[in-house]
Amino acid sequence: MAAPMTHPPQPPKQFRGLKIALAATLALAAVLVVVLIAAIALFATVWAFPFGDDDAFTPDHMDAERAAKAFASRDVTIPPEFEFVSATRFPVFTGKESYRGTYRISVSLPSAEDLVAQANPTFPAFDELSCTDYSQESLAQIAGLPCPPGTPALASVRDSLPTHVDPPPDSETLILVGRDAHVELIVEATGH
Repeated sequence: MAAPMTHPPQPPKQFRGLKIALAATLALAAVLVVVLIAAIALFATVWAFPFGDDDAFTPDHMDAERAAKAFASRDVTIPPEFEFVSATRFPVFTGKESYRGTYRISVSLPSAEDLVAQANPTFPAFDELSCTDYSQESLAQIAGLPCPPGTPALASVRDSLPTHVDPPPDSETLILVGRDAHVELIVEATGH
């Protein structure tokens, strides 16, 4: 006669519930570990390779050729008699960038005014920078002059809109400053 078959002993029902709870806890722990690893990887990626480039929004010095192209894109012509001194591009996240440039010529202020006015006929006539109102003070500030300027200065702003900011967005400003032996042309093309 064959030996009776024996079955392994069954654990009590209370241990079966404990096994299910333990399996659920282990599954939850595994999910939390995966989420934690993903969060650490994301943080490391953002820290090591930030989204965007902060340098893309810092002022950028331009050479004479880039400055001429930038001002030409804003319909500003620098007369060829003027010598390039410096220029800066002020990038923006969206919209039109701003540009500022300085040029120099060794002629009288009236002669420089004539050269610039002939090269830029769409600009209004130059006005004396006298600091009589806020916009005049703002223009003197762009030229790096005190108010009232201790030196003769002229300004012309094209595409001025009635705003509380001068020069207004999307405008072009020409400032001529008479120095001892030369005249400086400061070009400000504001963006938005």
